[in-house]
Parts: sequence; structure tokens; C-alpha cells
Amino acid sequence: MIAALLVKTLQFLRLPRNWAAAQIAIPVIWFYTGTTGWQASAIRSTIMSSVIILGWMLKRPNNLLNSLAASAILIFLWQPEQLFQPGFQLSFILLLAFAVWPGMSPNTPWPDPWIHLGVSEPDDFERRPKVNAWTRCMARIFNWMTQRDPMLPDELRPKWRQRLDHVVIWFLGGITISLASMVGSLPVIAYYFNLISFSSLVANLIIVPASGIALGSAMVSLVLSWNPFVPEMANWVSWETMRFMVWFCRALEQFPLDV
Repeated sequence: MIAALLVKTLQFLRLPRNWAAAQIAIPVIWFYTGTTGWQASAIRSTIMSSVIILGWMLKRPNNLLNSLAASAILIFLWQPEQLFQPGFQLSFILLLAFAVWPGMSPNTPWPDPWIHLGVSEPDDFERRPKVNAWTRCMARIFNWMTQRDPMLPDELRPKWRQRLDHVVIWFLGGITISLASMVGSLPVIAYYFNLISFSSLVANLIIVPASGIALGSAMVSLVLSWNPFVPEMANWVSWETMRFMVWFCRALEQFPLDV
């Protein structure tokens, strides 16, 4: 998530791709990993993020399966016993679920409905999108929720409906991620914890964006630590967001959604 926030920020600043990736993004995420104590889970994530960022820097098609395989090889060379650790198994199985889920693989147009609707085109170096039953279903739900008229140009739609598009995209994208993560994590969680959690389908819709807010606020506090006011506000936002996440998870425990 840190790598994604960093890359999006560099893209927003319109910095050169090669310079931003090699001299800013990759060194920063490895520096962050070092400051957190070189934990095994952080190293796994950093290796995977570095492989993906290198592909972005070299303008190669982003294939999560290839990046996942390269990361696994590097991790096994560094510490082969990681294969038998639950954390390694869970993280890689989750990413594998994301890579093969029909609406999340790099060559499918969802959760970007604009490609499916013909409004935008993928980057020149990306693979052409493939439409399957899942993406068609999600696109139909998107059209129904946003009340799109195929005969009406998008710019002539009411402004509030145009703003609603982004909310619907976020919601349907969250459903897609939650389903993929729940299905992917079920075997590992059931094996190690004797638990099948259906509440994660609801929790991920709230916890994932909330964790992004908390992490982004912490990064703002770190980058602007020289400022006498901004870091305190950023730390407060991060702390309150994490408190909300804990409260929300405990509230979900009151519902019989886990077996």
C-alpha cells in the first residue's frame, strides 16, 4: 500500500518514470522496511513491490503472476524456510487469488469500467483488456446503479450522477477485492485457525480504505516532520482512524458471520 501511494504521488507530480522509480520509490520503500525492523512480512511485501515498480519503470506489462513468481524465487533464495510460515502462505495465496480472480487480473477491464465502456484506452505498453462473464456482470451492475443511457453522451449526464460513478466504482471494486481475498484466504485460515470468516467480506469494504487513510497520514507526518503543526494533525488522524478500525472489527464480532 505504501508503494502504491508513493507511485501515485510521483505520477501526480509528473516526475520522469525511470528517475522516480529507481531513485525515489524503491529506495523509500526499502528505507521504510529498514525502519520497521526488517520484519519478514515487510521484506516479502517490499520485494514484491520492488519487482512491480521495476516493471512499471521499464514500461513492461504489469503481470501479477510473473511478479509474484519472481518475488517468491528471491524470497526462497534469501530464506527458504519462509515457505512453511503461515504469514508467507497467506500473503502469497491472497496475491495469487488477486492475480487469477476474473475481475482483477491485469488484462481484464474491471475495476476500471471506462475501458469496458469504451470511454478510455489502456496505456500503450499494457496488454489489451479481455472481457469475461465477471466483467460483463460488473459492468451491467455499474450501468444499472448509475442509470447510464447508452444514447446520452457522458458529459450531458447530470453532474451528481457523474460524481456518483466514482462512488459506485469504489463500491464494486471493494466487493471484488473482498470476494477474492475471502475465497483466497479461506483454506489457510481454516487450516491454521479452524475458522471460516464471512465477516471479512463486509470488513474489507471499510478496513481497506481506512487503513489507507491511516497509512497516508503516517507518511505525511514522516515527510513533513519539520513542520510544527502538520505532523500532529496527521498523527491524530492516523490514530483516530486506527481506533475506528479496531472498534469496527470488534463490532463485527457481535454478528454470527464466522464459523
